Amino acid sequence: MVGSLSNALLDSKQAIKALWNEEYNSTTQKRLQNFIEKGIIKVLRVGGERGKIYVPRKEIDKFLQNVDLDNSN
Repeated sequence: MVGSLSNALLDSKQAIKALWNEEYNSTTQKRLQNFIEKGIIKVLRVGGERGKIYVPRKEIDKFLQNVDLDNSN
């Protein structure tokens, strides 16, 4: 159960790597934050507004599927 839960939720660094195959830095952190603020990617917040965020794996899969669809046109 714990293994499946850890695969289901990614922290910021893992999400950035999965989304853009890039390393975590101030630019990619801001890009992720912008996507969250615009509602493009939904997250789970732990510890309030300034707390840690986790990105559900299904949100990453949904985003990547939409990117693939956009690129196929």
